[in-house]
Amino acid sequence: MSYPDQAGPERVNYFSLEKVIIETDRLPIKFDVRNVATDIDIYEHIDKPYLTASIVFIDSEGIFTGMDFVGGEKITIEIKSTRTESTSIRKVFYVTSIMNAVKINDQNEVIGLNLIEDIGYFSNLINVNKSFFGSCYKIIQNIFLENLQKDVTQLGNDIQSKFNVIVPNLNPLEAASWIKNKATDENGFPFFLYSTLVEDDIKFSSLSSLLREVSMNSYMPFTYWQTASTSDNQTAQRRTILSYTYADVENMFELINAGTVGARYTYLDTFTGNHTNFTFDVMKDALTPYLENKIDTSGTQLLPIDEKMLSFDNIPINRVQSKTITQIGSAGVFNDGTSDETKKGSYSEESNVVSYKKKAISRAIHKFLTKAPMSIVVNGYDFIDGTYNTTLGNKISINFINSAVHSFSEDRIDPKRSGDYLIYATRHMFKKERYDLALSCVKIGNNR
Repeated sequence: MSYPDQAGPERVNYFSLEKVIIETDRLPIKFDVRNVATDIDIYEHIDKPYLTASIVFIDSEGIFTGMDFVGGEKITIEIKSTRTESTSIRKVFYVTSIMNAVKINDQNEVIGLNLIEDIGYFSNLINVNKSFFGSCYKIIQNIFLENLQKDVTQLGNDIQSKFNVIVPNLNPLEAASWIKNKATDENGFPFFLYSTLVEDDIKFSSLSSLLREVSMNSYMPFTYWQTASTSDNQTAQRRTILSYTYADVENMFELINAGTVGARYTYLDTFTGNHTNFTFDVMKDALTPYLENKIDTSGTQLLPIDEKMLSFDNIPINRVQSKTITQIGSAGVFNDGTSDETKKGSYSEESNVVSYKKKAISRAIHKFLTKAPMSIVVNGYDFIDGTYNTTLGNKISINFINSAVHSFSEDRIDPKRSGDYLIYATRHMFKKERYDLALSCVKIGNNR
């Protein structure tokens, strides 16, 4: 997958706000505030199966009073790129709260609203208290289809055996996210369940599958290089990183404390009284297989931890069992005395030690993935064609120049902050004058 470059005279920062319609079932009127909307922010997050947003508009027509906002008003937003052959993006949100309502003079008022995607609002109205049987994906798919009429697209296979579960008094999105937390792929890597701005279906994707994808812009990375903005190449100009944040990262102390570096695990079966015990070593069990299985082929990886970095009593910290983690479950919960063994598994039950260990691997990989996030702000022009998702779960290439050199070339790239990143969260910032995109990007290791 790659960005479809566009030659021609179109303005790099331009987009068209097609609709911003506010309506409510309480009143027969509708307001289109697209011409007075000053800021629209739309948020995506790979751990959330719904979008959130905020909107600020100038009210000089008595909209705030005429609509009588009480929360729950429907807002339809439609946006279209000026890029040739682009498609309109349409999303429906509902008001969750009034951010502010401030008079700036006798005739004008600034109104700010917090929003959530329609499935997020409707989910809050539905209680799921029901039993399900199947794989993680099939149960999640059934929850969405039965309650929210949404399709779920899978990328990567969850390897857990089919199981029985009774959803314990949750709304559909909470229930689906709970089931997602059980799922791992064959490598023990976690799954994500998320909604995207461009596409309508819900994504259920394994981290391994996402990392195996090719970077969308490897041929022209987003670059933090001051003179790049003066390039004659328009594409290079708009792929200059406008600003970045790299702070409060690399907290190995916290990962050790969470037991994701080295730990001893015990799963207690309250039905039989049996214990399943194993030790966890993040290097041996998670990171070394990550390299050996070539899950990410972006480059030769320097792992975020190795046996030479830190020792305790001459023992590498990944071999030190710094935590004992005990989890309680029960096998045979659904054993009804029949001979059908395929329908007796439960949510917390696994078939063997290897399967239990995959839970620990999943937890550790997720922690190490988010150990050093890089937040960048770029021109959003390349991201709203409306054809396919180019944000969450995709990989992008980022280049930083090494501070120790004074000219730019490929062999002077900063290997720590440069590389192929997975897009973990986004903030689409639509303003009157431009459209910028804040990307929270993550990776497991650095290029050598």
